[in-house]
Amino acid sequence: MKTNNIIRSLLFALPFAALLSACSEEFIALETGKLPDEASFAAVKSSMRSGHSFSGVTIVDIFAQEKDEEPQTTVIDELVLTLNKPASKDLTAEIVIGSEFSDEYRAEVERRNQQAYAYWRKLLGNFPKTEYKSDFFPTANLQMSAETITIKAGKTDSDKIVIKLSNKELDPETIYSLPLTIVLSDDNGTVIKSEYIISVDKLSVTADSWQIETKEKIEMNPELFTVLYLNVEEYQPQAANVLAYMRTHMDEGYIQKHYTLAGNIVNLRPSTVGYVPESQRVIFSLSPDLNYVLENSVRYIRPLQAAGRKVCICIQGGGKGIGFCNMSDAQIEDFTAQVKNVVESYGIDGINLRDEGSGYGKEGFPAMNTTSYPKLIKSLREALPDKLLTLVDKEEPTEYFHDATLCGGVEVGKYIDYAWHGYAEENQFLQIIEPWEKENPYSSFKRKPIAGLSQDRYGSIVVPRTSAGSGMSFEEEQQQSLNVFFWKRDGRMKNKMYVVYADITGRLAGDYEGFPYNRPFTYIGLIADEALYYELRPNGRWRVKRYKYDYTVLPMTSHAENNYNAYCKDW
Repeated sequence: MKTNNIIRSLLFALPFAALLSACSEEFIALETGKLPDEASFAAVKSSMRSGHSFSGVTIVDIFAQEKDEEPQTTVIDELVLTLNKPASKDLTAEIVIGSEFSDEYRAEVERRNQQAYAYWRKLLGNFPKTEYKSDFFPTANLQMSAETITIKAGKTDSDKIVIKLSNKELDPETIYSLPLTIVLSDDNGTVIKSEYIISVDKLSVTADSWQIETKEKIEMNPELFTVLYLNVEEYQPQAANVLAYMRTHMDEGYIQKHYTLAGNIVNLRPSTVGYVPESQRVIFSLSPDLNYVLENSVRYIRPLQAAGRKVCICIQGGGKGIGFCNMSDAQIEDFTAQVKNVVESYGIDGINLRDEGSGYGKEGFPAMNTTSYPKLIKSLREALPDKLLTLVDKEEPTEYFHDATLCGGVEVGKYIDYAWHGYAEENQFLQIIEPWEKENPYSSFKRKPIAGLSQDRYGSIVVPRTSAGSGMSFEEEQQQSLNVFFWKRDGRMKNKMYVVYADITGRLAGDYEGFPYNRPFTYIGLIADEALYYELRPNGRWRVKRYKYDYTVLPMTSHAENNYNAYCKDW
């Protein structure tokens, strides 16, 4: 099915819900009153992972019907009624469709409209092109496997009720409500209300930049593998979804142009390793902003994935004194379960391990050891066999990964998909690191190869952020480019992996900060086939020579081109 439209935000409000804990099968009960037999309702994980929202709001992806496309029906949720103790008799809850808009629904429509107002005023200085309307979800588009939920005597869980929604003829400018009233048939006639809130929106970014001269769908670049980072405390993930390479054929008078997308992997920050002193528990800690983005993954993450990007969560040290290198086996198991729950619940593509700022050496915490981190990597891989697992190779946390005997017999490279070095501090001279080489002429840092990891899966080019006030001379900046050129010319380049270590950001006053223009992508043309080239002049100096192709990184939208802070967070 085509994927340029999506039912964007299916919010299943469960004020009564007891949601699955991030790290156990126990329920976290919310104060909402008592049902007979002290029952509570719980959404459980379905095939669409819709039952795993930690906030009580469930987000489910459904692609909207395209022109000339047959309507699609998708499993949305599986409802289950759960009691906190076995029922003393058979209990039956009836599900009926309500006829009133909730205050939560009205607030969501208003919020979306205010968001549209702000966008269009900023972009064009006028009223929005879109104003969302309200309507009830058409019952003809709804299927339920049953209209009642029954819990047998002696049981705590009911049978599952499967809810299916059809995307037939849904209006992208309408937000729909599907209010459900659940009546438990007992002497008290207990009534519980819930509601689906369904909105329709475009899934993919449409290129409307004056610089991009195509109406064709732009795909990922098969020749270049770009890794990006994005800090959601400042910017929404859409900032990484509007980057495109423009390859111009030099022999065709700059007329023949081809466009592809940048950003194969987008690592979202920040998440950290937290710690609870009372229980000595290590916590997978999401920042409030990252938690919000995940809870609204249809709005902020699915468009990136629909474009072919892999969206991962970057985990860094939390400064607590504990991190990847000094966890106990029990803490590793617990931490893995937490990560697995988040990744699967929100449909994330993987994890990036970036052990920076852990604060090792604090009193009361174990010393660093050489087996904890490899055990964690192995544990994460076994828990998430089909997800991306990448790591940053930097300093002491990973310096022993070359020797499996030091890692407790774990060949780390067999359990990860990619690794890249982390020597890319702001305004730092570009380091080209080659762990497998005896001599390292392009870096002052030496790393050893990660055992079990092939050279084609290691990122040697990791680009730092260089600001306008970096203090680098023209000669220094040119030398960085020359180093990349010599490195490739001499056959040292083992892959076309290109990591932008600095966070992709919008344009701030007086400083483009690397997005969406070319500063972080300076060396793409040198890595791409037959692109930027250097030649030696008679005076002994090297100069840039345009070769067969020219590569430029462009914003795909006029909004990104013409506005400062175009994709600052909008929540």
